[in-house]
Amino acid sequence: MKILFLFCDMLRANKLKVVNNNINVYTKIDKWFLNFGGTIYQNCYTPAPDTPRSMACLYSGYYPKTNGCINRIEWPKYYLNNKIKNIFDLFNDKNFTIYSNFQEDEISTGILPRNAKVKNFKTLYEILYGIPKDNKDNQLIFINIPDYHTCVDDYYAMPIAAKIAYKKIVNSFNEIFNYFHKDYFDYSFIFSDHGCIHSDDKKIDYPLRLLDDNRSKIYLQMRKKEENTIKYQKNICSIMDIFPTLMDILKYPNSLSMDGKSLFKTIENRFLIFEDQSQFPPGLGGYHDIWAYIDKNYFYFESLDDSKLYKNNRGKTNLILQNETVKNSNIINNIREILLNKSSS
Repeated sequence: MKILFLFCDMLRANKLKVVNNNINVYTKIDKWFLNFGGTIYQNCYTPAPDTPRSMACLYSGYYPKTNGCINRIEWPKYYLNNKIKNIFDLFNDKNFTIYSNFQEDEISTGILPRNAKVKNFKTLYEILYGIPKDNKDNQLIFINIPDYHTCVDDYYAMPIAAKIAYKKIVNSFNEIFNYFHKDYFDYSFIFSDHGCIHSDDKKIDYPLRLLDDNRSKIYLQMRKKEENTIKYQKNICSIMDIFPTLMDILKYPNSLSMDGKSLFKTIENRFLIFEDQSQFPPGLGGYHDIWAYIDKNYFYFESLDDSKLYKNNRGKTNLILQNETVKNSNIINNIREILLNKSSS
């Protein structure tokens, strides 16, 4: 079994036409995704829109409250709950050899959990040409592509950053698949961990909207070997769902208590919750002061001082209730109960 992870750090999904039908133009990276094949998940989210917590959700299949990485500075190496199985336990139990290309500072900061037995290379070139391509062993190739995040930093989040990043990411994709045929892999997962805010985004309803699609929606595409056409999946899903999906692929016992759900299953009435702090950058003493909830009908935001409920309508959200009316509605009471049970604070 050969599995590929293409991790595109910070790639903002709602700026892509393959995800957002309200975008008019297919970008360079849109066209590449369409050509790759598989299923594109148009409503995929992270409960925690930053790298430490979102990767912990990927590794564990649980919300931060359970997986242990609650705040932005709590990296998986040091805070991931070792009392629950994580994705590396799965690969270890199934005798996978794992290859990655994280930078040394990322490794030392803690992007991988302690039990991750990984053969790490420093560059994309080294990982590609350091892997035995015809090896019959089980392999997970976990490729980190940081170009979007780097470009957003380098160009101060201006719109041109995304255009430059798309070109760099596509160049990396092409280099990967010039070496590996895409059908070398039984399953390929392309995903981001969170989005971001661009300099031209409208600053409305701050800090409530810090948890909207700009930051919380992620890119996810899954391809099975020999899938060369594109399917779209509109149901709500999460980065937490990759782990239980792999459990199904590898015929591994799946815990029904997991917050993540296999992408092979249709979950009726699926909802997700998000939590974060409104102050940037992260630091000691940070605490959550914004929360959100989404299902197929509603997108709800709450801060310590305000709350707003939006109705989902064909990819757009329309404000339907205001302040005091929201606080007294049955809909909001039900949502708040879910937030209380699922969030860490």
